Parts: sequence; structure tokens; C-alpha cells
Amino acid sequence: VTTMARQALEEGVEEVRDDAIVQVWQKIESDKAWDWQDTLNSFKYGAAAGAFAGMLHGGLARYKPNWARHWAAAGGIEGATEVFVGAITIPDGGDPGDIWKGMINGVVSGAGMSALESWKHRRDERLGQDKLGGPGEIKVDKVDVDIPEPVDAPPAYDGKPPSYEEAAGTGS
Repeated sequence: VTTMARQALEEGVEEVRDDAIVQVWQKIESDKAWDWQDTLNSFKYGAAAGAFAGMLHGGLARYKPNWARHWAAAGGIEGATEVFVGAITIPDGGDPGDIWKGMINGVVSGAGMSALESWKHRRDERLGQDKLGGPGEIKVDKVDVDIPEPVDAPPAYDGKPPSYEEAAGTGS
């Protein structure tokens, strides 16, 4: 339940961020007022999607743990989530005819991103890289450098202009 709530909150916030980007762009293009209802709907449907996907993934991880990280399972979860969100938006004016497009988008993006992440993980293991994508340990040979001794600084300026002898270097 905690994971599902975290995913719901994360997804809701991500949808609000995406909605804000669109609305700022629309404000730049025209003098459209901010649509707070749209922002609220973005959070509401994003949170519902996150909770639904979290529930599906949690159930899969519990009952079929070997499938939970498979690209096909990720595609199935994303596709089902898109169908779920498409269905719950119908009362607010969502188009039932677009649900299949969301499903296809979810299956392709979920499976594709999961397959890409799995490939990157296997590649990093094969190359001996850590989770951040860099080398596991960086070793640098010690470098011996001759650093010259500091040079004495000229005397501080006392505020008086130098005499002719001092400037020319002919004085005592």
C-alpha cells in the first residue's frame, strides 16, 4: 500500500508538471488563462494511474516475481493502466474511441522503456560499470610535478610616488 501511494503521488505530480509545461506554452502563444481544473484533473488522473500501475506491479512482484522486471510485463502494465485511465476519464468528457490508442501507446512505451533499461543494465554489468553509468573505480597514477619555490613579492606601495632614482634604478 505504501508503494502504491508513493507511485500515485509521484505520477500525480509528474502529470501536474507536464500540464504546467503545456499551459505555460499556451500562455506564451496566446493570452489563455490558467486552467486550474485541467491541473486538478492532471493530478487526479495521474495519481489514479500511479496507484493502478503500482497495484498491478505489486501483485505481479508478489505472485510472479520473475515476471515483474520483464519488458513484456511492463508493456502489459502500462497498456492496462492507459485503458483504466481512459475509462475513468469518460465521465469528464474523455473519448472512449481513444482508449485503444492509449493502450497501444502504453504497451509500446512500457515494453520499450523496460527493454532499454534491461539492456543498459546488462551492458553496464558486462562492462563493469556502477549504477551511475561510470567506471566502477577510477585509478589515477601518482604524478610527480616540480613546483617552483614562491617568488618574493615586490614591496607594498606606500602611497608616495617613487623618486627619479628609485624609478630609474640609479639611486642608492
